[in-house]
Amino acid sequence: MRMYVGIQTTFIEAVSRLSKSDGRRAWETVRAFQHHSGSSGLHVEPIHQAVDDKLYSVRVSQGHRAILVKSPADDAVLFVWVDQHDKAYQWARNKRFDADLASGSIRMWSVAESDSPVRGALFSAFTDAQLVELGIPESSLSLLRTIGTSDELDDRISEFSLDVGLALQCLATGDPYEDVKQFLEQERIEQAWDLDDDDLDAAQGDEVSTFARALLNGNASASIRVLQSDEDLAAILDQPLERWRIFLHPLQKSLVDSNFRGPVRVLGGAGTGKTVVAMHRARRLARERLQSGERLLFTTFSVNLAESIRATLDTLCTKEEMERIDVVSIDRLAKRVLDQTGTGLRVLYEDSELESIWREALSRCGQGLEQLSLIREEYRRVIQQNGITTWNEYRDVSRTGRTVRISRAERLQVWRTVEAFRELMRDRHSVDGIDLFVWARAAVEKQPGLGGYRTAVVDEGQDLHPEAYRFLRALIPPAENDLFIVGDAHQRIYARQAILGRCGIHVRGQRSKRLRINYRTTEQIRRQAMQVLTGLSFDDLDGGIDTGRDVSLLSGQAPERRHFTGLREEQNALCEEIRQLLELGIRVEDIAVLARTRSLVESYEQALRQDGLSAVMIRRGGMTAEPGVRCGTMHGSKGLEFRVVFLASVNEGLIPPFRQDWHELGQEERDDVERMERSLLYVAATRARERLYVYSNGTASRYWIL
Repeated sequence: MRMYVGIQTTFIEAVSRLSKSDGRRAWETVRAFQHHSGSSGLHVEPIHQAVDDKLYSVRVSQGHRAILVKSPADDAVLFVWVDQHDKAYQWARNKRFDADLASGSIRMWSVAESDSPVRGALFSAFTDAQLVELGIPESSLSLLRTIGTSDELDDRISEFSLDVGLALQCLATGDPYEDVKQFLEQERIEQAWDLDDDDLDAAQGDEVSTFARALLNGNASASIRVLQSDEDLAAILDQPLERWRIFLHPLQKSLVDSNFRGPVRVLGGAGTGKTVVAMHRARRLARERLQSGERLLFTTFSVNLAESIRATLDTLCTKEEMERIDVVSIDRLAKRVLDQTGTGLRVLYEDSELESIWREALSRCGQGLEQLSLIREEYRRVIQQNGITTWNEYRDVSRTGRTVRISRAERLQVWRTVEAFRELMRDRHSVDGIDLFVWARAAVEKQPGLGGYRTAVVDEGQDLHPEAYRFLRALIPPAENDLFIVGDAHQRIYARQAILGRCGIHVRGQRSKRLRINYRTTEQIRRQAMQVLTGLSFDDLDGGIDTGRDVSLLSGQAPERRHFTGLREEQNALCEEIRQLLELGIRVEDIAVLARTRSLVESYEQALRQDGLSAVMIRRGGMTAEPGVRCGTMHGSKGLEFRVVFLASVNEGLIPPFRQDWHELGQEERDDVERMERSLLYVAATRARERLYVYSNGTASRYWIL
């Protein structure tokens, strides 16, 4: 009889908390069980005090035991936990694991020690029948009735299976019962069973085989990986904490594997796995959908993020697959296209250089410098945003959202200045960062097929300018599986907003998806990070409002907020806290210190080194193997994650930054600054998986109250 060996995400998380030597022994135990299941030499023992007689322990080392679920007929085992001997047994004592063929998964939950519900319990508005209809086991109801607050649910969420936890979090955050029911039903439709005929034949009949069948189910793959070979285990051992390489939730898997008849847009908050899906989608297309000579483009706004994604894809894809994938930031791609056409254009990014040219344009048109700010904003917000190239287009365009009214005669003066600016730029063979895409699109329209891309995957799509999307639409011809765009307007940290439909990219119905489950951040961190954005609304990248709410099925301690009189006092406290974390067994490379500016980051790096702690800067291209606390800017942290994050110097004057020209800004510009700075703080906070510390000195930022 074939033996199936699986590991659950809880086991991987538990291994990550062990020392390196004990962690290695834990994985060696799994490998040994693959090859010698049932051997008495592995010291497999039933846990007699456990409520579930399928729970066993196996010796990892003298002081550690792994917990596994073992079927009586020995056709399936599932590794679920590892810890010090007594702690491992304590964890397992009230756990139950059962195969649920209705949902196609293995359910984990804790049996309540008390059957006494509390008055005003969190789920008192729902009957037992309603909760069971959502898939919550009847044996969990007594435990559920003891949970009185959202905080208590956060503390107990790990005791429920993934789909049950999702349902409970949705109900607790206020989602209507029928909406939760419909959402779960839709997920289960998409969670098709992933069994071949041999597996189905072997799993027919008795209860034991039912467990094996559930273990192999596609639904279970959200939190379980069945090891079919030594190569499967080796893939996990390469980077055991990178769970995205191992597990895909069924909805994620559906997005990766499906064949779409046009562009796809995927929304989701920080930590919901958008980049995970994008990378797996790229691999899938490169492996199965590209014809000979065709290439896939993987692009994003940030150069740093593009290089980090390339490094990650290198570990996920084969050499042959990577030869078909081109990972490049969108502006570098546009510049490459122009260089291929021999235009020789220079891209101007420095504002001081651009302002000098604007001043000259104003002088040519007899305009005073007092008009500079208005005309530049009009150019950025109306003319470039709408892809306007003629006076007639500008004359007729709606200026919705602009608070400064201008007459038709004033519009004409603006347009003449814009034409003068563009002429001066052409004389210098130069373009700014946005008009770069206009020129690149024109080049592609003249030479179709330039670049040789068949399809494109876009990460952090909220940061791309409308002109960048128009360039992409020209670069990638409309076809099946042509554009796959993931994004989240809550994380827009640059002042640009696109409406995909106006850029020739039409996502409709089933080609518009949303990920809701946060796999990275604890609910406590997610909730406080979202409070930074209170009062703001966010778009869905296509002209609508993103009303979706995310939930995290991870629980931990609340973020720690501390304030100090001065910078040195804060840095001393930060160093002391890091030393305590290291004593708890957290690895130095799993800790990050993030600050608003490069100079501040360098100051904290120096303070860490002076205190005898190793520290390394987060450089372009992602993480280094060099040990040390990771130090970087909040902008540079995008796309990264750490077990522990310190947000340093969250001070007024830094977040948001002090600007001498604040009084000269229009209300729209001020609103932009406000939104981007709050989104930046949200992005930085959600880099943390388990622990978040928010430190400030002097005057604390109004964005994260004490």
